[in-house]
Amino acid sequence: MFGWKSSMLFVVVSILVFLPFAANAQGISVTICKKVDASKTVPIDPTDEFGVDQPELHAVAVLRDAAKGTIVKGIWVAVDAIAEPNYPIDSVGVELKEKGEARVHFSLSRPTNGWPAGNYKLEVYVNEKLASTAPFRIK
Repeated sequence: MFGWKSSMLFVVVSILVFLPFAANAQGISVTICKKVDASKTVPIDPTDEFGVDQPELHAVAVLRDAAKGTIVKGIWVAVDAIAEPNYPIDSVGVELKEKGEARVHFSLSRPTNGWPAGNYKLEVYVNEKLASTAPFRIK
């Protein structure tokens, strides 16, 4: 009943359905934290909740098997903490200088009047494609 054309269609559909998972299979993890051990780029005090007086927000993105020249960009976003939803607060991008595992540190300093309470996220892009989103709250 199913000929080779049906089988090929299944393979193509399967590849398209699982492609997003394959893209993450290159491996990226993002940890939001209170501090970072700068010498090793290791998260300290990982959390997804901060107080309004937190001096800085930090995140470490770890990419496994990254290619030299890969561009990693982080965008800090206020989801609902201010009047304009999904407001991009700040962003920074780096080009990886070596192949293999890469650790990228992102940080954001507290505004003068403290953090507005609400939901936030860090979006991490790899070569202009959204690779991971790390949500967190300030309360």
